[in-house]
Amino acid sequence: MPLVLLVVVIAAACAGEGSLAPPTTPPATTSPPTATSSSADPPSTEGTIPIDGGRVVVTMTVDEEPRQALVVVPERLAMPASLVVVFHGFTGTSARVEAQSGLSDLAAEEGFVVAYPQGAGIVPSWRTSSLQGDEDVRFVEAVIDLVADAVPIERVLATGMSNGGGMAGRMACDRADLVDAVAPVAAAHPPTVCDPSEAVPILAFHAMDDRVVRYDGFGPLVFGQEEWAVAWARRNGCEPISEVSRVAEGVDTLTWGACDAPVILYRSATGGHRWPGPDAPPGSDAARFEASAVMWAWFDGIG
Repeated sequence: MPLVLLVVVIAAACAGEGSLAPPTTPPATTSPPTATSSSADPPSTEGTIPIDGGRVVVTMTVDEEPRQALVVVPERLAMPASLVVVFHGFTGTSARVEAQSGLSDLAAEEGFVVAYPQGAGIVPSWRTSSLQGDEDVRFVEAVIDLVADAVPIERVLATGMSNGGGMAGRMACDRADLVDAVAPVAAAHPPTVCDPSEAVPILAFHAMDDRVVRYDGFGPLVFGQEEWAVAWARRNGCEPISEVSRVAEGVDTLTWGACDAPVILYRSATGGHRWPGPDAPPGSDAARFEASAVMWAWFDGIG
């Protein structure tokens, strides 16, 4: 599959209904780095993680590319400490997905750390396919290492919206040894090499009326949600057929059983291309539950 075609289709999928506002640069609390590094060198970083609670935009250079991430540490840190890495959607920002997800407020209540990496490029996005190179994977590794150097992190959950959900999925494929679970939201998952070193717990959320990233996918270019979940059920050694349960009006879960690691898909009849909860359209089925609260309770339970 031509790389250019793959990128164009993913961009088109993520830039329609419910697309995010034009990118803005989050307010930096540190100066941009002046040093550069190669992929063989450790990333140069600026910014101090607030170990006693607070928020900071850290800057770093990875593969000669300046990158940023917003890191939020609660005043009360629950132990064992957990880190939730949250990826914004196509054209989005770390500040935008922080507001969409409400995960910083939840972190203050539950005592986990949140990191919101910022995508690269004039139009911020994530390289979700192995055909696009490994630069974003190395950037995420550097963010996790930076946080773990300051805070005793024992578990990592990756989540994200749309193109960012696809990045969470890629981390499960490429760094199953680093990411303990993933919970993508309205995700665009392109074909990519996926041979995880171990089973990875999977929890996904998607609305069946999503017109931006369709529930049934875009043919061979972007996986359908059930197709993607079935592939992970196979990798995780699950039974081939899922059990369907109604959890709220218009909201079902598809759960694969007898797994080495769980695979669950939350399927809402309506909700569009939005983060379920307060960000979802009022009156839609995706407004009946909060994806962030569900994923945290699930992750905390499997820990």
